[in-house]
Amino acid sequence: MQVLERISPGLQNFFTLFLSRHGSEYHVLFEIYSLFGQLRAILEQHLLKEETLLFSKLKYGNSAIEKNEIAMDLIREHDRTRHILNRLKVITKEYETNDIQCSDIRQAYVLLDTISQDLLNHYDLEETMLLKEFV
Repeated sequence: MQVLERISPGLQNFFTLFLSRHGSEYHVLFEIYSLFGQLRAILEQHLLKEETLLFSKLKYGNSAIEKNEIAMDLIREHDRTRHILNRLKVITKEYETNDIQCSDIRQAYVLLDTISQDLLNHYDLEETMLLKEFV
């Protein structure tokens, strides 16, 4: 998942740097930092589940009930991350950068918007093309 490469520990450190430099002026950065960390943790686990469960158990000979449980678990993770993405969109005012003086924070908002769109597209494809037959 290319999105996960963008949500690397380096990017988490980037947000830590923002907080130390701009947290007193842009209080929203604290919640962005928290939500971003949650998103990253869910996606790391999700990717492991895809690799170990989705591509092996869904394809090969497991019962319909087992396949349904795996698919539903992945969809629940999608829903959890959608909730986080929605919250990020709300607190950043849809990633609006006009009132932000810092170019690094503006760049981070653009990156968050791109990550959000990539994830939502990935989930739509996964749910409509891969998981729908198991739910």
